[in-house]
Amino acid sequence: MKWIVKEINSYNLVVWKNGKGKSTQIHVEPQGMSVQDPFEWRVSSAVIQQVGPFSAFEGYTRTLILLKGTKIALFHQQQPNICVQLNYFRPYTFNGGWDTDSIFQSQCPAATSGIPFNSSFSSLSVSPSMSQGSFTNSFTPSQTPTMLSPAGLHSQQTPVISSFAQTESASNFNNIEDDGVNSPVIPHHPRIPIIVQPHPKDEAHDFNVFTRDSVCDHSCVVYEFGEQTLNPIPQQPSAIKTSHRISMMPSGPYKSSSMVFYSFGGDVKIHYEGMEGTYIECKLLNGHSLIIQDITPFTNIDNLVTVESKSPPNHQHHLIVVNINYLDNPKVQQPII
Repeated sequence: MKWIVKEINSYNLVVWKNGKGKSTQIHVEPQGMSVQDPFEWRVSSAVIQQVGPFSAFEGYTRTLILLKGTKIALFHQQQPNICVQLNYFRPYTFNGGWDTDSIFQSQCPAATSGIPFNSSFSSLSVSPSMSQGSFTNSFTPSQTPTMLSPAGLHSQQTPVISSFAQTESASNFNNIEDDGVNSPVIPHHPRIPIIVQPHPKDEAHDFNVFTRDSVCDHSCVVYEFGEQTLNPIPQQPSAIKTSHRISMMPSGPYKSSSMVFYSFGGDVKIHYEGMEGTYIECKLLNGHSLIIQDITPFTNIDNLVTVESKSPPNHQHHLIVVNINYLDNPKVQQPII
């Protein structure tokens, strides 16, 4: 088992695959590969100042986590009737090869024209299904919503969302949850094109994970520190969550795993108890990351690490934890075009 602590000055600035922006590459495996190479997995962050089409990563699964700034909405050509509105620290997993377009939520019809539209929300826990190319996020539309097409969103002319619904009201998302609140039925007026106006102050900060489907898969969880937790003792003050225990055990028939810890908004201490009284410990400052490689089912008895906030008790910050699991029987890699 190998621990690698990475500071901000060790990250690399990388041009997006489509050449329309840059991201901060936190780590890539094998090391030294570019986004044009058939890398196995990659984690990065980016500041999105201009929305538009996403780079396509055919044969990869991608998870996006919105960290701060203006919220964004995604459109997939392969799911033309769904607009996915991202919430802060809610991982959203999708097929990296899909034709994906984006728009700031402040530019969405509900914010600019007074005509609202449906949205769907993803949750903290994601579980990609590699063989089928579909992914289990926590939103499940019970009916087909009003179509919102991203066509023409980013042309040289003023972008327009095509919103010509067959019915006068949008369908209801009965099973969509956003912080435990069901999305309501939202009326929509048919056959009115909605003009999307740019906003000069829009900017989004995100965190991305890519894994090559033929080699490995991944899952993401976001842990929060400084949040209030209910005290089981009546009339006692609520406790402040300052630590978490996280399992390192691979959750399937994997030959080995890697983990990525990314601290955002505060400092955190990570502690691992080995055998015969040995231990490994490190402290991550805001924006720093820890890569743990070569984790096997025989790493140790309990396979747990303890993460503890080193920021003031009432200071809320987050720790993104990514589990990357290498398949026991990797598939034959197809050429990447």
